[in-house]
Amino acid sequence: MNTRDLNYTPGAIQRRIEQVEAGIERYLSKLDTADRQEDDVAEMRTTRLNERIAALRQQMRSLRMMAKQVEMVPDRQVSLTDPDARAMATHGKGSGLVGYNVQAAVDTDKPHRRGA
Repeated sequence: MNTRDLNYTPGAIQRRIEQVEAGIERYLSKLDTADRQEDDVAEMRTTRLNERIAALRQQMRSLRMMAKQVEMVPDRQVSLTDPDARAMATHGKGSGLVGYNVQAAVDTDKPHRRGA
């Protein structure tokens, strides 16, 4: 199944980078609060927050690497699920899907008969 989470376009990468940056800022703020407390719970919380910050920073590095890959392909889109799948807009805001744009043509001018 194709999913928007595994399809990368410049806009999608930018939105994800902004979300990761906001998450890092949120955790840094919580880390400041935990640093002012002096108990074992604060120490455990600090360790957990540092782990989450490290994970978000790794995600940021991955997004930046993907941004470079996206810039190198002709249509500026990379799908990790299926290289042929593409993001397609739908009518609802934020409701795009990843799939295939299949077009078929039918010749209706001359009926084709077997054995005629």
